[in-house]
Amino acid sequence: MGMLRGELASAVTVMADHRVETHGSFFLPHLRPGQSLLDVGCGP
Repeated sequence: MGMLRGELASAVTVMADHRVETHGSFFLPHLRPGQSLLDVGCGP
């Protein structure tokens, strides 16, 4: 079953607010200045 437009917009809004400090803090010790991180996780 697919997402309706309103549901997709709502999900994108919630996910756009995710930050590494709150949703990926376990990964912070592995990052160094100047490195980039590409999030290829599941989501709309």
